[in-house]
Amino acid sequence: MTLQFAWFIGHVATMFFSLRYVMYFVSFVGGSFWGQTYYRLALIAILLPYSIVIFKSARTKIRAKQPISALDILVNENGEYFFISGVLLLHPTRYLPTLLPYNVYAGLHILNYLRQQLIPAITGTKHSPGQQDSLGIWVKENYSNGMLLVAWLELFSWLRLFFSALSFSWSSIIVFVLYSVFCRLRYSQSQYFKAVITRLNHRGNVYFSTRSTNPTLAGYWQNFQSVMASARDRTSMEKYLGTGESQIAGSKKAS
Repeated sequence: MTLQFAWFIGHVATMFFSLRYVMYFVSFVGGSFWGQTYYRLALIAILLPYSIVIFKSARTKIRAKQPISALDILVNENGEYFFISGVLLLHPTRYLPTLLPYNVYAGLHILNYLRQQLIPAITGTKHSPGQQDSLGIWVKENYSNGMLLVAWLELFSWLRLFFSALSFSWSSIIVFVLYSVFCRLRYSQSQYFKAVITRLNHRGNVYFSTRSTNPTLAGYWQNFQSVMASARDRTSMEKYLGTGESQIAGSKKAS
C-alpha cells in the first residue's frame, strides 16, 4: 500500500464514520456506545491523511537538508488541521459541526483521486492533467463554493464551542481557546474564511446603521467591532513569527 492510497483511504474512512455518527446523532442516540465510537473513529480517520502529508513534507525537507521545526508544522494548514482534530479527539464531548469541514475536504480529495488515479487504473487509460473531463470540471467549478462552505462550517463550529465554553468547564474553555487560535490562523491564511468574516461584518454594519435599530444595540455592535479589531491586531502572526501574514498565507494546504 502506497502512502497516497493510505491518504485516500483516510478520507474515505472520514466520510464513512462521520456519516455513521450523523445517523446516530439524528436518531438521538449519538451518546450511545456506537455513536461515540463512530465519532472517535471519524477523528482518527481524519488524522491519517494529514499525518501522511505532514510526514511527506518533513521527509522532503530532511532529504534536502533543510531545517524543520514544530513551528513550521503548526503554521502550515495541514499541521493546524491535524492539531485541532487531535484536540477534539482527546476532548470527551462530541461536537458534530467540527467534523463537517473535514468531510467537505474529504469529498473533494476523493473525487480528485478517483479522477487522477482510480478511474485511469480501472479503465487502463492514462489520465492527462489537461483533460477537461466532466468530473474535473465539476470539482474546479465548485471548489470555491466548497471552500466557502468550509469557512462557514468552521465559524459555526467556533460558535458551538463558544456556547459550550459558557458551561465554565475547564476542558470546554481550553478547547474553545485552541479552536479560536485555529480560526485566527484560518483568517490569516484562507481568503475564503476572511471573505466570510468580511461579509458578516458588512451585514452587521448595514443592519445596525438603519434608523430603526435601537441605538443601544448599535453601540454594542460598535464596541464588539472594536474588541474584535483589537484582538485581530494583538494576535497578528507577524508579531509572533517575524513574518507577514501574506507569507503565512503561503503555507497552503497540501492534503
